[in-house]
Amino acid sequence: MAQGPIGFYRLEQILKLIPVSSSTWWSWVADGKAPQPIKLGPRMTAWKQACIHDFINTLCETIE
Repeated sequence: MAQGPIGFYRLEQILKLIPVSSSTWWSWVADGKAPQPIKLGPRMTAWKQACIHDFINTLCETIE
């Protein structure tokens, strides 16, 4: 994986970058189409920013 942003995104931040519903996003995660989340606490799930940016780049490449 290329060096990218350091940090985490929560679901609401991801859905601002990738305009799909939360149920679609979770379906993609379950199907392995989207990156797997990381549990930061008992009630806190997040995704690495670099993984989300890589995922967006992959989406862009499939559209072109």
